[in-house]
Parts: sequence; C-alpha cells; structure tokens
Amino acid sequence: MFELSVFKVSVYNLKIKIVVITLGVLYVTNSWASSDPTRPFFGGAISHSTKKYAPLVLQTIIKKNQKYKVVINGKLLNQGDSILGYRVNKINANNALLSKSDKQLTLSLFANNRLVKTVKK
Repeated sequence: MFELSVFKVSVYNLKIKIVVITLGVLYVTNSWASSDPTRPFFGGAISHSTKKYAPLVLQTIIKKNQKYKVVINGKLLNQGDSILGYRVNKINANNALLSKSDKQLTLSLFANNRLVKTVKK
C-alpha cells in the first residue's frame, strides 16, 4: 500500500513539473515573438543592410508591326510615354532607354539595370 501511494505522489509531481516547464516555454516564446519575430533568440546586435534597387522593372518587350512596346512595372508603354517621372526615349529588342532631367537609365531584360550617364547642365 505504501509503495502505491509513493508512486501516485511521484506521478503527480511529474505532471506538475511538465505543466510548469510547458508554461515557461510558452511564456518565453511569446515574449520573443512580441518584440521581433525575426530577431535571433541569442546573440548580439543585428546589422541592417539596405540595398538600393531601381524603382523601375522592365518585364517584357513586345514587337508588333515593326514597333516596340515595353511593360515596365506592369504598365504597357510606347516610346514617348512616361512612368515615375522617366520618359521612354528608345526601345529595342533587349532594352529600353529612359531619361529623367539629368539622368539616363537603361532597363535591360538580360542584365542589371544601370545608370548610363549623368548629363550636367
């Protein structure tokens, strides 16, 4: 009889320990997630790097009746049209040349977009 009651007490203590550990893990996990879910659990400061990308993305070039059209940022444009302050100056089979005040920008289907030159006034 004595052995059975000791067994019941030890099972009861084990259940209490499991509940306490589970609640502790849930509390710690919740506090980490509320501050910043992308933050590492342990370690030092996080370095943030920012990269600048061209706001204009050339998605496709269409040739119809010997004329080219482009789709930039989801908009179908002809030569002479404007988008985000840039004017479409020239379109060929692989890229489009855009200009804005003193900047010229070449958007290409097969290479990185690049600033061609800056014209000083």
